[in-house]
Amino acid sequence: MEDHATALKKHFENGRGLGFWFFRARAVKDSLYLVESVTVNGKPCNNLQTLNQLIAWIEISARIKNLADLWKEITTPPTGSAVLQCAAYRDLCKPIEQALALHDQIEKVRKTCRDFPCIHFPAWHSQEEIRAFSKALDALNLEEDFATAQRVFTPLAESLMDFINLGHGHRST
Repeated sequence: MEDHATALKKHFENGRGLGFWFFRARAVKDSLYLVESVTVNGKPCNNLQTLNQLIAWIEISARIKNLADLWKEITTPPTGSAVLQCAAYRDLCKPIEQALALHDQIEKVRKTCRDFPCIHFPAWHSQEEIRAFSKALDALNLEEDFATAQRVFTPLAESLMDFINLGHGHRST
């Protein structure tokens, strides 16, 4: 059907009509059933606009069928109108997108672990190991924060001690 619709569309695009009886082009003869028995939104397929809509519907239907074939081993493919099926496939893709984003984050952590041999990579299927790994990372963050605070406050404390030792401080009574 798609081939016939496409051939008839090209025939119309070339400025040609349906012809008459014996004087019909091969494209018209082969696809005359479209003009006589197929409608799109109640309109016969005897013009470019309707043929374009028919061809788009055929292509979308074929893609949805291909999606159903790909998904049938994973889950029951959605049913209903094309709009509902497309929305359902988008919903099915959301967890996959989230998993891929998580995978990217895991790869970054793996790279960090390879760069620091003292960090042991957790088994991602074990929640206990992941919790322990998270706590270890939190501890590293605390150590980094403490080291930063020391770098800021140590010179200040040393300056205060120098000031006090030079006798510039007031004695408390």
